Amino acid sequence: MPDRVRGQHPVPGRAYGSAIVSGIVALVRQRYPAFDAESVRNRIISTSGTACNRDTWNRMVNAEAAVGGLCVKYGRVQGTDLVTFTDAGPGAEQIQYHSFHVQVSGGSGNYNIAWGGQPPGPQATYGIARGTYQVSITATITDVGTGAPPLTVSQLVTVVDGCEGGGEACDGGGEDTGE
Repeated sequence: MPDRVRGQHPVPGRAYGSAIVSGIVALVRQRYPAFDAESVRNRIISTSGTACNRDTWNRMVNAEAAVGGLCVKYGRVQGTDLVTFTDAGPGAEQIQYHSFHVQVSGGSGNYNIAWGGQPPGPQATYGIARGTYQVSITATITDVGTGAPPLTVSQLVTVVDGCEGGGEACDGGGEDTGE
């Protein structure tokens, strides 16, 4: 069997997958006894794949979300993954501001979303400084009503200074040549 990755358990073949999904069906029916077969099916589909999982195959089920656990849409922080600076000269932009957000559902509905160094809430705005580097924008989501362990999601952002080391597009950009 393949190695475990981030709490996910890959299973070989459809026979194993069928048993696992059947177990999740039983858990959903126990958690939501009023659901009919179609409602159970819709619950499992609406909390699987990219709807709730961490960047994963489109049809992977998420048992925790299916029975009422946290669901983070697309399983990550949403926002830009590339910030580029292309101006040069004395008035060149040194910081760009970008907003990042998470969409959370499931759980008790009472969430605390913490961003490193930012006010809590579903979104945060970060000032990205000029340079060439990578930075991880991270949100920690706590389902206050259940006491479940916090869930941390992130987005890796690549910052590129297109004018580092010169370049034709940046030569003299924004500078007054006096002509």
